[in-house]
Amino acid sequence: GAVLHTAIREQQWRTAAEMVEWYRDLDVYVCASIDEGTPNPCMEAAACGIPVITSRVGVMPELIEDGVNGYFHDGTAEGLAARLTVLRDSPSLTGQLGARIRTDIAAWDWSHLAERYAQRTGRDLSKLDFYIGFNRWKTAAIVHGVYARYLEGKKSTDGVDLEGLKRGI
Repeated sequence: GAVLHTAIREQQWRTAAEMVEWYRDLDVYVCASIDEGTPNPCMEAAACGIPVITSRVGVMPELIEDGVNGYFHDGTAEGLAARLTVLRDSPSLTGQLGARIRTDIAAWDWSHLAERYAQRTGRDLSKLDFYIGFNRWKTAAIVHGVYARYLEGKKSTDGVDLEGLKRGI
């Protein structure tokens, strides 16, 4: 039988290593969103070599080659069930799709994405390293503030891995 796993990060903080382990326990990742920019969970699943069945949202039409490295579904329960049935009935195909998506996602590093963005928008990205560094600093500052609120008792620590959060700062 099939088992549905969810990873709602707000319910439990998961480290990057825990997320990799979580993804690798999956047979397939399903994205049923109707609107997305870059569905990061799809990208993360792909990086872990997990086949992706997704709606045509955000950058997924640029990454997924239907039937080659993943599948698109038509947004209906029947369409999704049909795609899942194909993978259930063909474990070797599941492995092939996973291997292919893992190879294809490797080209989606930041330099690739930045180059595509520059080409499409005509923007000058010569100061991109500054903005990436600033973004990392800002993210660390936000995480530090969240961590401090936990320590001060202003937020419930139920189910929160404070040591994992601390390591992320």
